[in-house]
Amino acid sequence: MPRVSTAAFVTSSWRWRSLTTCELPASSRRLGRTITTTTDRTDRSATRPLSNSPPRAVFPAQKAAEAAHGAAGEKVKQYQDALKKARAQVYAEQEAARKRLLDERAAQLKDVRTKTSHEVSVAKQRIARELAEARREVEASTGQLAVEIARRVLQAPRPGSPVREAR
Repeated sequence: MPRVSTAAFVTSSWRWRSLTTCELPASSRRLGRTITTTTDRTDRSATRPLSNSPPRAVFPAQKAAEAAHGAAGEKVKQYQDALKKARAQVYAEQEAARKRLLDERAAQLKDVRTKTSHEVSVAKQRIARELAEARREVEASTGQLAVEIARRVLQAPRPGSPVREAR
């Protein structure tokens, strides 16, 4: 019957390695060789140091410690779930506040655009009235200006009188 010895150890990269050495019986051995295998394991709970001694007795304090460890793990999970829910609620509240502010800003912009549009139309109407009034004044004074221009052009300067310059 082959003799098997197994040991577990930690490598420098914090991975568990299991080293198994198997010596074959003399009838099966070729040239006195032994077979050595090495297995890498990243799960430390699955690999325990193996020994030839019988399993240890579990003490009540050890059971209590394991139960406390399990309860602490459950509390951590509950805490993380509550934290996740609280974050989701805060994010929802922030999103609602952001949407409310955007709606208020859009309403204010709409009011300002309406007011400025009204002011622009009122200013256009005022300018159109002033333009019409200025045209009427120019048209009303056109006849009077034509008479004045004709009188000055047709008026001949008197001999010996100084020449007046046009203003």
